[in-house]
Amino acid sequence: MKKILIISIMTLTILTGCGNNEVDKEYEAKVGEIQDQVVSTKEIPDFTISIMGLKDDTLTQEDIKDLTVYDFIVDVPIYDLDPSSEVYREKWTGIKISDVLNKKGITDYDSLDFKSTGNITVTYTKEEVSDKLYLVFYRNDIALSETEDTAVMLLAANLKTRYWVPSLVRIDVK
Repeated sequence: MKKILIISIMTLTILTGCGNNEVDKEYEAKVGEIQDQVVSTKEIPDFTISIMGLKDDTLTQEDIKDLTVYDFIVDVPIYDLDPSSEVYREKWTGIKISDVLNKKGITDYDSLDFKSTGNITVTYTKEEVSDKLYLVFYRNDIALSETEDTAVMLLAANLKTRYWVPSLVRIDVK
């Protein structure tokens, strides 16, 4: 009887281990897509971004307080140039850069340079500036001011590279 019990337990253990070869994914990654977008109730924090070039101005939370703020999900690859890279999912809160540009009257330009505190500059052509380019203020429900040098960063969910500019301080309009 003891032998049968031991053999049964071993068989059950082996069958259970062999039957679970596939790793269950929590979600199907959708890199480059804005997912589960809803209007947010979060407040836009205090910030100032200098606008220079074809138009000289500043952008503050007061300028955009009447624009729609969104919560949304974005899947981001760990290594953006490796198509087989692992992907992680993050929740963001922000506003569409196209709404900001319209609000500030910036419509005639060829490209925009977004500059960070760390001397990072990323250029987006007018064709790349779409409704998938956001100024974001929260990452996973935590204010960026708690983790970054500034309260705002740029997120380009649809691009394979250059998909964010942390600690945004300046936009050059060219």
